Amino acid sequence: MKWATSLAVSLAMRQSAEQETGEMWGESGKMIQGDCAMRKKAAMLLGLVLAASVVTGCSTEELYAEVSAEVEAYNAALATYNEQVARYNEAVDSVKEENKLVATELGNAQTAINGEGEPYDGATLLDLKNAMAELESAKVDDPAFLEEENAIEVNAEMSRDELDQVKEDVMERSAQLDGKVIPDPPSMPDYAGAIEDLRNAIQLYQMSVQSLNQITAPADEFVIERLQGVDTITKIEAVTEDHDPNGQLNKQGGYIGCIYFRDNQIEADSLYFEDGEEGAVEIGTVGGGSIEIFQTPEEAEARNQYLAGFDGAGFLSPGSHQVEGTLVVRTSDNLTATQQNELTEKIVAALIDVR
Repeated sequence: MKWATSLAVSLAMRQSAEQETGEMWGESGKMIQGDCAMRKKAAMLLGLVLAASVVTGCSTEELYAEVSAEVEAYNAALATYNEQVARYNEAVDSVKEENKLVATELGNAQTAINGEGEPYDGATLLDLKNAMAELESAKVDDPAFLEEENAIEVNAEMSRDELDQVKEDVMERSAQLDGKVIPDPPSMPDYAGAIEDLRNAIQLYQMSVQSLNQITAPADEFVIERLQGVDTITKIEAVTEDHDPNGQLNKQGGYIGCIYFRDNQIEADSLYFEDGEEGAVEIGTVGGGSIEIFQTPEEAEARNQYLAGFDGAGFLSPGSHQVEGTLVVRTSDNLTATQQNELTEKIVAALIDVR
């Protein structure tokens, strides 16, 4: 019942009660016995009506309709807010996915570094670490997701107390929603260039590791196959235990393989050999050069130091010699210094080429 109707009813009942009690007064001016009972009855009825008016205010149905309208308005505003949050979170998710890719690429690089073997060219390791640092510095922090808010529910089965609580919740959460600010969606980071650089650095590093593996105690067949690709090299021959001028094959501290070759830059007339000894092994290093294969880099270095003791010793001069992996690459003293350097570069390039 509304406040205006309740008040009108109570006033009308009070007037009716006064009329009835007025007719029961006698000429003597004394109130008859029934007058008191009637006034008490009217006063009690008026009190009940007023109490009902104060307690009730409006019907439960009217309160439900009022709260439902407020809930509907709040939920509509909330839906708009949650749509904006969803768009923001989509951008956040995209950034996080890009960062996962960065983590994967950096993990691949570290796996390559942690793998077995050392690079032939130490600069490739430095380049790889620099590429990792560049990508790491380009990486943005993961943005945080925003939380979507839940809608408010109301139904006709709720009591007045429950409806009043919902009404309070709507007011409180509406104020909170008005105060919320959705930031601009995070920009998508561009890692493409840094990732490509890192991948290239990984590839070059791994190729360098493979290059060193290829010249670490390789088989004779590998060395022969690579020497065949050098344009000035002609005859190629490996020593055996029965056919080894130095007698060092497979002995302690000796080589595990030795390949001699002829080079067409050296005229046959400038070489001394007897009839029937025209093979690369018989002629030796002076005919072009040789590749001595050792088990360890230390053994190769020891051999190289030994040869260095004869540098510039006339007919005993060993020619050029340098260590590559576990190999000692030698070229003939009959070649000029320029020819020695060029031939050595071609041989090394052929040996370390990753195919």
